[in-house]
Amino acid sequence: AGSAVYPTALAGLNALSDALFYLYKEVVDLKLGVPAGLHVDCTTETCPANVESPWADASLDHVRVNVEAFRDAYLGAPLGLDAPGFDDLLRSIGAGDLDARMQDAIETALTSIDPVLVPLEIAVTSDRADVVTLHADLRALADLFKLEVLGVLGLALPSRIEGDND
Repeated sequence: AGSAVYPTALAGLNALSDALFYLYKEVVDLKLGVPAGLHVDCTTETCPANVESPWADASLDHVRVNVEAFRDAYLGAPLGLDAPGFDDLLRSIGAGDLDARMQDAIETALTSIDPVLVPLEIAVTSDRADVVTLHADLRALADLFKLEVLGVLGLALPSRIEGDND
């Protein structure tokens, strides 16, 4: 109430959920899907030249930070601190099971980064199975947020996602 930016609490919550879709499009599709050949923007088996940070070999570090930022926004604060977040909203409406599945999916996604021991541009060919697993785990997390959390909370998809059927 009283916000000049968001006329309702729902509008503010929707803006936050829209921001979390960075994980869906940019991380899952562009940072991992394209280099691994799992996205239509890669027309060959793999596209290692399309990694985010080829010279610093930091592409996977960026993915980890993106997932951690998603987790922190979902929880309302960095891990170990307590603040109102989507987890609290879900539990307050009796959707604690969905919150537990979201937190498990976040942990699974973070854990899936660890087996990839070489830079992403090398891993997409030499360690492709682990990259594909990481991609699948990130996609599962993003889909759970998109298909279930938004529905339960009555939030709208961002306009850049609405026509995306993958």
